[in-house]
Amino acid sequence: MKFKLACCSILLASSFTCSAKAYISDDLTCPTADAIRSEGLSFSFPVLPKFYISAHQSQYNTAKEWTFTLAFIHANDTHKATEKGMSLIKRLQGKPQPEQSEDNNWLCAYEIPGEEYLALAIHSATPLGQVGIKQLVNKHQ
Repeated sequence: MKFKLACCSILLASSFTCSAKAYISDDLTCPTADAIRSEGLSFSFPVLPKFYISAHQSQYNTAKEWTFTLAFIHANDTHKATEKGMSLIKRLQGKPQPEQSEDNNWLCAYEIPGEEYLALAIHSATPLGQVGIKQLVNKHQ
């Protein structure tokens, strides 16, 4: 009897988990490249000497909050990195579908033709600061 109760509990819990994941992913849409381009980048911070991540946080054209990141921009300072990032996102392309990462964040990957930058929109259940952004970018490079 205890075994049946335990099995039922596991099945019930897993069905709630699957339903919650399906709901979240159905409700989630990636920002359009046009929306990201129109808002631009608002800040940059160093990740390595002379390499920066430029980013911007917004809902863009969606119902959720996203952090768009462009990494690894070679520049002499944060101001130059943001300027270079703004120039690069003019060519941003992609119509990604959200993909869930191992750490339960949602990612949308974009590309800049002819360039090898990591362009990601990230939706996280918890606020992302510079440290969180760095960790996610390093995991997905």
